[in-house]
Order: sequence, then C-alpha cells, then structure tokens
Amino acid sequence: HFDYEVGTTTEGQAAKDIDCPQLCYKLNRLLPRDISIREIIPVAQDMHARFSAVARTYHYYIHTGKMPFERHYSYQMPYALDFDAMREGCELLKRQTDFAAFCKAGADNKSTCCTVTEARWVKTSPETWYFEITANRFLRNMVRAVVGTLVDLGRHKITLEQFRHIVEAGRRSDAGESMPGHALFLERVEYPFTNDTNN
Repeated sequence: HFDYEVGTTTEGQAAKDIDCPQLCYKLNRLLPRDISIREIIPVAQDMHARFSAVARTYHYYIHTGKMPFERHYSYQMPYALDFDAMREGCELLKRQTDFAAFCKAGADNKSTCCTVTEARWVKTSPETWYFEITANRFLRNMVRAVVGTLVDLGRHKITLEQFRHIVEAGRRSDAGESMPGHALFLERVEYPFTNDTNN
C-alpha cells in the first residue's frame, strides 16, 4: 500500500483523485518484467497491506519426475510419497492452534498461535502436486517446515501418531527440515473489505 496527498491545480483548486488505471499503466511501463501491477484500488486511510489482512494462502509446489520447465518454481521430489497419510496430517493441522514446532528457531514472535482454515494436497497432473495452506497469520519459515514434516510422514519416516506428537509438543527440533524456498508462493491475501472504496 502507499499513501498520497491530493495536490492542487494551478488555479489553487483541489486536484482530482488519482486516475488508477492510468497510474497502473505508467507504473508497469517503469517496473522490471518480473513485477506486474494488475489493479490499483483506493482504500481507507488506516488500511495496511500486512496488518489489515485476515487470511493468507500459500502454495508449495512439488513434482515427482524430472521436469526442466518446472525446476525454478517447483521442488523435484526424489522419493515416493504416501499422499493419503499426508492428507491425514493435514487434518491434524486444522485442529491445531499453536505452531511453535514449525517456527524458525530464534524468531521474534509474540505468539506462535495461528488459525489454519485450510491444509490440503492438490494433484494437478500424474507428476505434479501442490500443498495449499490458509491461515490468519504465519510464523517465519512455518510453511516450509510444515511441508518438510508432512514429507517425512509421506515417506513413512514418522507415523501419524509421531506427527501428532511433533505438532502438539511444539519443539522445532522434532519437526522435519524446511523445504527449499523456490517452490513456495504466496497465492492470495484476503482483506475485510468489499469492492466499495469507502470500506
């Protein structure tokens, strides 16, 4: 988000509000190719892009075979995975409130409590999957640590009961390794606004 002040015209009158489509067009002409602005929307003065959000959704992408065109955006999984077991693990996550087990050691968090409303594995082709998780907030490194621990469950390195214990005990040292960051994407951020620019 950004703040702006309405200027005045040469006649001393208040200038009109920003032409959002035109500003969007001009910014996209200036920005590098890997950044794109899709829309600019006026919001309330107290709106904050980070702190006003009520939900965030992340996707973590994996593929099971060698796929050259996916290598920058998805993690190649060299192991066979039991996705049924991993789905059971996802159901446990939705019943948990404290995610200290998946918080980066030494992180400065006032609370490790999060409300997870969605956690699931989605198959998009015979060789591609993504993990989707939605919560009101996330801890530093949380999603990659969750995926790493679910992968341990899917490889049968731990049982479902051990997974439950890891989640409930809240010790980062018990959980799995964090997965590489290149396959993690912030997919969606939700705000308590309607399309009304006054909300």
